[in-house]
Order: sequence, then structure tokens, then C-alpha cells
Amino acid sequence: MTNKFEPAAASSRRTFSQCVHMDRAGRVVVPAGIRKALNIWDEQDLTITLEDDCIRLQTIDAGLKRIREIARHKRKRSGSIVDEFIAERRAEAAQD
Repeated sequence: MTNKFEPAAASSRRTFSQCVHMDRAGRVVVPAGIRKALNIWDEQDLTITLEDDCIRLQTIDAGLKRIREIARHKRKRSGSIVDEFIAERRAEAAQD
């Protein structure tokens, strides 16, 4: 087991690998180098996601940023989605 924090092979994404220990209560300490790279500080809320056989741990802000990027790519029209929603609701109300 290594305690050395080193970037893995160069890629377009940051990739770090380090062995850590999980105690009987399921607690894992996120190494300081990884916390620093992700800008994670004490007492911060995080999300944990199981993706296939991997665990993704990220800050709430990083998760929101990722969701916004996905939504931006999925949305094909320009303009405000809120204005579009309001216009649809007004049209439905006018039909009643």
C-alpha cells in the first residue's frame, strides 16, 4: 500500500490514485492531496454516487455544475426555459 499522492498517467481529466483504509464503521479518510485538488474543506457536504463498480465523491457545487452542463447540452432551443414554461402554462389556462 502506498501513501504517496501522485497523478496517474496523463489524460484530459485529472486522475489520482491512492490506497486508503476503511475502518469497521465504513469510514474512509480522503487524503489531503485529493481534498486540496478538489477544494474540499472541513465540515463540507458531499454527494457520493455508485457508478458501476466505482464510487464518485463530489462537492454539491461540482454536482450542480455537472448537471447544468448536461442540461445545457440537452437543450436545443435558445431563450429562457422559465419564460417558455410560463408561456405554456398561460396557453393552457387560456384553453380552459
